[in-house]
Formats: sequence, C-alpha cells, structure tokens
Amino acid sequence: MVLGTLWNEDTTPSYGSKDPIPLDLRHKEHARRSTTTIESDEALKLSLKEVNGSESDEGQQLLHKEILRIENQDGHESIHKELQRIENKDGQRLLIKDERGYVPPPDYLQKEAILDYDLDRFPFVNALRKVLNENEDADLSQLHKTISCQRIVTATTQRPVVGPRQNPWNKAYQAARNIGVRTEDCIWWDFMGLYHDFVQNYILDALSVDYVAFQSYPSFRCHLPYTGAVGRPHRDADYAHGSSEINYWLPVTEVFDTNSLQTESKRDQSDFHPIVAKPGQVCQFYGNQVFHYNVNNETNATRVSIDFRVIRKTEGEWSAESFDKFRLGEYFKIMSRSGLVEVDTPEFKWLVQEAR
Repeated sequence: MVLGTLWNEDTTPSYGSKDPIPLDLRHKEHARRSTTTIESDEALKLSLKEVNGSESDEGQQLLHKEILRIENQDGHESIHKELQRIENKDGQRLLIKDERGYVPPPDYLQKEAILDYDLDRFPFVNALRKVLNENEDADLSQLHKTISCQRIVTATTQRPVVGPRQNPWNKAYQAARNIGVRTEDCIWWDFMGLYHDFVQNYILDALSVDYVAFQSYPSFRCHLPYTGAVGRPHRDADYAHGSSEINYWLPVTEVFDTNSLQTESKRDQSDFHPIVAKPGQVCQFYGNQVFHYNVNNETNATRVSIDFRVIRKTEGEWSAESFDKFRLGEYFKIMSRSGLVEVDTPEFKWLVQEAR
C-alpha cells in the first residue's frame, strides 16, 4: 500500500523536496539580527565595549586570543575551561551577550555532533515500544505496515489522520503521558525514569557540568513514509527560545535521507543535510541558531525520535533571560549529579535565585 497516493499534491509544503530549501528572506533578516558574531577586530572591540564599558587593549587581546583558540578541535574541553576562567583587571569574567541579552554556549557546543551511548544502559527503543503499546520485538521503522495503520489508511482519505503530527503513535505517546501524569502509570514513569537517568548520567557528563535545566517532557516525533512535512524551516529563536539552549535529538530508528531531520552544521553555513544516526546515538546541535526542518518522507522507513532542550548551569548561560518565558519548575526541570532537584526544596530555590 502506497500512502502517498492519498494526499493532494496541493497540500504539500513548497519546501518538501530533497533539494536545499530556498530560505525565506524574512528568516534571513531575522537570523542576521538575532546574534552578535565576532568576525573581526572591530566587532570584537564593539562587543568588549558593551560588556566592559571600555576598550581595554589588554582585554581585547586576551579575549581575541582565546576565541581563536577555542576553534581548535583538539583539547576543546580544557580550552573551554580556561576560557571560563578569563578575568579582566577588575576580576570579573568577560561575558559576551548576543543582541537578545543571552550568553550563548561556547563554540564547540554550537557545532553538530553525533554522540554514542550504551543502548543496553539506556534502552530507549524498548521503553518507547511499551509507551506506544507495540510488541516487545516490534520494528518501529515499519510502523506504517502495521495492521492498525493500514486500517486507518483504508478507512479515510484525510491527511491529518496519519500525517506527521496526527497519527496513531503520536496520539499514543500523548495518551500515555496524560494517563501517566494523572495515575502514575508505571509504563509512562518507567520511560520518564529512563529519560531522567539519561540526563543525569549521560548529558551532565557530555556537558561537563553539575547542574542542567532540561525539558520536563521530551518531544515525540513519528514521521511515516509519504505523509508530508511538518512545520517550516526555523530556528528555535523564532519561537522565543533563549540562545543559551542546546538541543538533543535522539532517534530510536535508523534515520537517513528524507525521513530524518534536515539541518545546517553551523549558523549561516547553509550546508543543509539529513542527520544520519541509529539507535544508540544522539545528535547534539544548536537548534536555537541553525535552521532545521523536515521534508516529505520519501523513504520506506518510519522515523521515530524524541528530542529535548537543555541549559547548562554556568555563569551567564544560567540567567534570568534564559528562564523568562520557559520557566524553571514548569517547562524546565533541574537535574543534578545526585538526581532530580525537586521543586520547593532549598536546593531548587537556590538554583532559581542563581538565575536572577
């Protein structure tokens, strides 16, 4: 059965093709204005003037030197730690904010990276099978061939029923979440326990911090073959997310070609490409400032994935601006090395105060 025959071609988004998208000029203008990029000595002087209220030659030389060094791939962690310790003559760290008032993560965390994790230690595939009410050996990449999906397809010609937003598995995930929140259903909370475990014992290590704010509930995506693209090319900043955020995109099926998320490797690179990964891998990328989007899934494989945003507790990034619209204790929870930081505890209140 070819699901693609059900849809009216007129409803397909104009950017639903394999070719690089023609970015809307309004997006380009928004992108141009949304951050301060240090590209020259003159721009560096202006940035330092905003931060320090002066144009200290000594400060300029020191910061410029470290910015150049942080581009080095080798030893980036130690270089980043050294950069965090840079102080001006008044003993205060030099923090460069973008035009919206945020301190972005360091350059090495803005670069796309595919990270490996132990799938036996963090069994996301099995956990999501249970949440979606699928058999323990179900091939999630073939969900479109299941009896339940074929029944729906043959019973209706309405695109939203099996489209990338509205399909049985997106609905199953949301239903499991709603039931779990109300009843403490063990299947949902087993999944959430795994998610918390991953943030505590993998993400904190990946980011070399002791605290991180993380999305309370990961977003779930299921993109069936030939069911169109969802959303539009965007940066998360377009939706008022702060530029201190880092994105993690975790597939539980193999992702490639048109069934995957399309993105650019770095802001304004325009080298759009599909993320290629498999279960046991997670993509770390700077979705706040790089365009990303979906296209029509023209493969014969369903894509199932979760994704979430985090903010590191470091000077500058952990700020009032970062949590102004997406608040701690609501959109974001807090994870520490010792586990989830519960709301209304002294530790939580201290961390909220730290962001002011």
